[in-house]
Amino acid sequence: MTEAHVPPQSCGNSGEVRERAQWVSDVGGARLGPYKPGGVSVYGLCRDCNALTSDKADPAYIDFHRRVSSVLGENVQLLLVEPGQLPVRVAPGLVARSVLAGMFAINDRLQDHFPDVARGLREKSDDLRLSDDLQLRLALTTGRKSRIGGPVGYMRVLGQRAFYMPLADIWFPPLAWCLRSVKSAEASLGVELTAAWGDVSDWIRYGPDLVTDLRNVTRTLPVAQPPQFGADEWMLLTGDETMTALEGRPRR
Repeated sequence: MTEAHVPPQSCGNSGEVRERAQWVSDVGGARLGPYKPGGVSVYGLCRDCNALTSDKADPAYIDFHRRVSSVLGENVQLLLVEPGQLPVRVAPGLVARSVLAGMFAINDRLQDHFPDVARGLREKSDDLRLSDDLQLRLALTTGRKSRIGGPVGYMRVLGQRAFYMPLADIWFPPLAWCLRSVKSAEASLGVELTAAWGDVSDWIRYGPDLVTDLRNVTRTLPVAQPPQFGADEWMLLTGDETMTALEGRPRR
């Protein structure tokens, strides 16, 4: 396996990173590693798969990231993508391929559960689409930290009930991405955290040559923050296993 930076390094993903391991057992616990240089990366792809997005998809993602960054301030509260707001150009098909390749590196079990998507990414299929039981969601996020991880579940137990169960997620300001199942959860869990995020599941179906205004391909982009490790309001939902996430401090 080779090292895959998620998102690409040219987005600023070359700063410090640390590992956060959280587990649930008879006693529970957490381990937080020291910050180290090098950016947020995982070893989840072979050399050939790691190189698949370097020619067009990753540059398209970097361009999209920079364009959004250039029009948003760190103190943005809520932004609806409507005429006159956030006129950012995006190549949705290429950006989605870059994001999904990173998510398949983060959670290597996705290749076993969704082999058709994995094969389509690997073969650069012109008819690539997500499985019917998957959704790709997009939001804006603020702050000076990044995070990637999954699969895991979170449930907010203090205040308004809410839950968050990403198969893989990427929080790298100003963009947050979540790959999730569309299966309904118990109503007692509350609101799903990404319910109001932009649904960009169909971006992957756009051809590599399409470049358009962001307002044409998603309608709503709220500002979101990830559940905080160790916060009293959030309960981590896992088995007797270790859940590892990577937290970074992007370069500015």
